[in-house]
Amino acid sequence: MSQQNDLLHLLYRDFVLQFLAELMNRTQLDVAPEAFQRTVQTYCDELRPWVLPSDVPHMPHTVFSLCEECTINADTDEIIVRFSPEGAAFFHAWLRRQEVMEAAAQATGDGWPH
Repeated sequence: MSQQNDLLHLLYRDFVLQFLAELMNRTQLDVAPEAFQRTVQTYCDELRPWVLPSDVPHMPHTVFSLCEECTINADTDEIIVRFSPEGAAFFHAWLRRQEVMEAAAQATGDGWPH
């Protein structure tokens, strides 16, 4: 891999971890499956305005998992995440939202770390 590809891979990994951390923070108090599902649905609904038609799978499922695979190896600290097509759409929406939020923060000088 080239140095640029290595950097892109690290940035992508960092963004995936931020996305998952945000979702986990939102759902951490939901012990009942129904409450967890409602929180995840609310989270996805909040991201829906940021989803582009080109991100949506050709045949989206009504009920879906955000990840097809999510594995954490505690020994190596390696994390493997493979989004479902619908999960990828919401991840891309999250990236767009983050980009706008960061640009707005920079423009207003609100003190966010950059």
